[in-house]
Amino acid sequence: LESTDAHDGMTSRKKWRMQWNDAGTQAGLPQALFVKATPDRPDHRVTLAVLHMDELEANFYRSMQPELPQLAPRAFHAESYPGGRHLILLEDLETQGCTPFWAKDHCGMDHVRAIARALAQLHCRYWESDRLSKDLSWVRPRTRRYGWPWLRDMTHVVRRAFLDTAGDDILPGPLRELLQLWDENSDRVFDYFETLPQTVLHGDCHLGNTFANPDGRAGLFDWQVMFRGNGLRDLAYICMSAMDNEERKANEQDVFDIYNNALGDQGISLDRDQAWNHY
Repeated sequence: LESTDAHDGMTSRKKWRMQWNDAGTQAGLPQALFVKATPDRPDHRVTLAVLHMDELEANFYRSMQPELPQLAPRAFHAESYPGGRHLILLEDLETQGCTPFWAKDHCGMDHVRAIARALAQLHCRYWESDRLSKDLSWVRPRTRRYGWPWLRDMTHVVRRAFLDTAGDDILPGPLRELLQLWDENSDRVFDYFETLPQTVLHGDCHLGNTFANPDGRAGLFDWQVMFRGNGLRDLAYICMSAMDNEERKANEQDVFDIYNNALGDQGISLDRDQAWNHY
């Protein structure tokens, strides 16, 4: 066993290389793993525990990833425990010929379009499904997620502190007005979006949580903040993170149509003008 790379965020993350005896080799055990485990920092463990983030990801890899094998890495083991403790053993995407992206990367429009198709595939599978009230009831709406009152109050506090301290050089007038408007009305927006058709959302599908398969198809990892909601939320999230402003102005309607048409191919018909407005 050899650790070849390590970095920390909300979880401790390491790459392992393994050497097996003859029995292990003959059994086809993996030669490399990507390991997510309990973080060292107490504040990260508290956040995971309050929001049940580690539990969500373990649930995803145990029950949903087998239904979406092209959209997420394979898991060899996934378990969560009280207090934000967890252990998830994943295939190493790079040894499978995949290309993981970092948030700072420039990915190109082919990957953005592939992500739109991948999101449509995810959303179509669970769109208005009765499973959302049965075996997938653990995928809760945003405002009924574990820890939502704490998360909502904390984000209000942070926004207001930023509004009070940021000068005009950091937060020009129009942006200050927009952030103030959002802070005053975000709860109403969340309530409204929960009246729209619901599906399973990745929840944090910025560019740095995506990868490209060797054939160009896109996939997603880091499923810690999944929730139930309207699929256009995920689409807007990736478009805002994967394209710069000029790319977005030039291409976002094309990306939106790719997503919308992919839904239509699976029998999910959205009014384009209304859906564009929601986006």
